Amino acid sequence: MIKSGNVTIFVNNMKKAIEFYTKILGFKLKNNYENEWAEIEAPDLTIGLHAGRKSTTKGHVSIGFQVDNLDKTVKELQKKGISFKIHEEKPVKIAHFKDPEGTSLYLCQVY
Repeated sequence: MIKSGNVTIFVNNMKKAIEFYTKILGFKLKNNYENEWAEIEAPDLTIGLHAGRKSTTKGHVSIGFQVDNLDKTVKELQKKGISFKIHEEKPVKIAHFKDPEGTSLYLCQVY
């Protein structure tokens, strides 16, 4: 069902965030998509940097899980009582949900 995961950090300044994680912490920049989304490769962890969010999410994290078939996984989890907000931003389709404590989580299928 779930094949991999990452932690997403919402940032207001993508350039500064990338510099911090790469030049200061020494991690590798894996991908950078038009300063909207960047993937930082840390030991045994992918850190997603997401820009352009409202300032109220600054400093908050969201845990993401990549799946092969989003629709199938969502249906399986809906049967267990989980509610989703789904949106598509090519090249991905994302289903947002929360854990019982309100932590933001999401499932992501990459096309």
